Amino acid sequence: SCANNTTAVDTGVYKLPEFDTAHQGYWGACVDQVNTALPQALSTLKAAVRDPEPDVAVIHIGTNNLHNDAANGVANAVTQLRAMIETLRAADDDITILVAQVIPYLNTEGGTEEASVAAYNAQIASQIAPLSTAKSKVVVVDQHAGFATTMLRDRFHPNDQGEAVIADKWLAALKSNNLLKDISPVQCVPVTPARAFLRARLLGQCCLSRSNEPRWT
Repeated sequence: SCANNTTAVDTGVYKLPEFDTAHQGYWGACVDQVNTALPQALSTLKAAVRDPEPDVAVIHIGTNNLHNDAANGVANAVTQLRAMIETLRAADDDITILVAQVIPYLNTEGGTEEASVAAYNAQIASQIAPLSTAKSKVVVVDQHAGFATTMLRDRFHPNDQGEAVIADKWLAALKSNNLLKDISPVQCVPVTPARAFLRARLLGQCCLSRSNEPRWT
């Protein structure tokens, strides 16, 4: 576990209630903590949907390792990222996995980028990218290039501009790897999403469910 982060993954309420919650993401967690939660999450997914095996995993992870464990954060994050890929492949042996070279984070409020980010991203390129196989591709997506520290909301998290930049890169990777399926149009009410940039960019429109919660089709 990270040196100063040994609690279970946080599944509490978002600080920004309009944030799209249709994902299997965790905040404040290190890679090993997410790995602990992942098997149960995959089991829940399998029981809940008709097509239970995930086709694509989109992963941006490791910053908390770097922040919480200066001495071993890079090495531990890479080791645990390998384990995460193994867990995902155990659930679906032909899953495609998009792995981000992570965005910057600052060493202090208003400071400069933490140097360990470059070391970690280099390891993703040299150690994680070669895990790709013909059956289960691992695609490294460089989320760091072109991401300015002015695109951060705080030391760690993207602001609206940063979220849009991240979403556009995920979308480009999904398109270039033929991972988007055609979806038949349905009657929708146009909604301007606050922070669901990826879904908005993927599909361009939003439906309102009966509970008036935005649902992208």
